[in-house]
Amino acid sequence: MSRSRTSRRQHRKTESTRKPTAIDAGAITRMVANDEANPFPMGSREHIAFAFADELKREAASDSETPLARQARRIFPASPATTRRVARADVDAVATEPPAATPPIPARKPEQEATETSPVAAPPTPTAKPKVPYQELWHPDQLLRVSDDFAWKIDQQETSEGRWDKVHPSTDAAGRYQLTPVALDDIGLVDGNGEWYGHPYPDLEEFLGSPQLQNLALAACLKVTQGYLTQTYTREVEPGNSEEVSPYDFLGQEIEGKVRTFEVTESGLLAAAHRWGAGNVLAYLLHQRENKWVTDEEGFGGKKDVFLAIETRLREFQPIPLYPQPDSPPLNDPNLLI
Repeated sequence: MSRSRTSRRQHRKTESTRKPTAIDAGAITRMVANDEANPFPMGSREHIAFAFADELKREAASDSETPLARQARRIFPASPATTRRVARADVDAVATEPPAATPPIPARKPEQEATETSPVAAPPTPTAKPKVPYQELWHPDQLLRVSDDFAWKIDQQETSEGRWDKVHPSTDAAGRYQLTPVALDDIGLVDGNGEWYGHPYPDLEEFLGSPQLQNLALAACLKVTQGYLTQTYTREVEPGNSEEVSPYDFLGQEIEGKVRTFEVTESGLLAAAHRWGAGNVLAYLLHQRENKWVTDEEGFGGKKDVFLAIETRLREFQPIPLYPQPDSPPLNDPNLLI
């Protein structure tokens, strides 16, 4: 083993001993929901998580209809905004009820008709409901700025062949990057049933016709995927003994794969999770760790096809720059991703 590989593994071992414990997101959410004060030390991971949850609660209480606000209301469903929307719905329902019957208007005398000559004002011309601009669908912090090389490689791996209007017949994955209904739900464009929210938000037809929107949606999806990959998961090693592990813990790890030896990179992790999910990627990495980082496809068992596909993406995306480089422009238009 080379000295550099030994150093990298020793560094990872040292870092693993300093890994902080996982944040109890559920407990923090309940504390925020109960209007408790932030009890954690300033600058700690828990303090930051509490502040973020508190911001989500305020977003849920707003009148905003952005994807972030809708997701916040799923976490804090009893927000005042929910009450206001129910009240508005009641008012709209009353407004749509048929008017009560009124007695007939008595016939007017001629002298009354002579004096009532003022013209009746014409009703106002209806105007189109404004649409949410694409750049306002997500906050810049909700977008992962990626290189055009990485987006092009995703397109090739998804076999979209540059077709922005492609819809997969069996999975309903849409667009050049074949974003699935689950991924589109994560970024607030569809609901839990895969139905598009529609006006004033984009619908499927508009999504398929807008490269700009699809590029932004990919950036939003990759940001969510990155969050899943950096999350720490608790795994039971044996009864009474567990470990905390994250896919990002294996960055820089060399794997003697079926085709050739390759290194786990951030580009590879995001590309693999984009197609197969962070859970499957972590399962593959843990299996390879147990097998001393050497691929034995017969040992993959029932997950053979999935694990081999994940390994292919990890290998093929290893040299692809994830972030824009001086010689690799940002995705599509640099003004879209701030």
